[in-house]
Amino acid sequence: MGGGMGSMMGSGSTGRSGPAPAAGAPTILVTAREFSFSPDHLSIGAGRTVNIRFSDAGDMLHTFTVVGRPTFNLQATPGSP
Repeated sequence: MGGGMGSMMGSGSTGRSGPAPAAGAPTILVTAREFSFSPDHLSIGAGRTVNIRFSDAGDMLHTFTVVGRPTFNLQATPGSP
């Protein structure tokens, strides 16, 4: 996947920026905890579309950022599924 996983912790409210989920595309679940993501890396083929569902199993707000075309951010509050 182009770019890195971005910052693990952020501030603000639960939300998203970037494109809407793509109908029919596979979904990858990413779970944040303090100082870690699970899975700890993603490999997605060039040109392949996937949806990412982001949840927060930690005690702090977490942000998941993908840098690419387009760049997008997902934020989850503690305990969000």
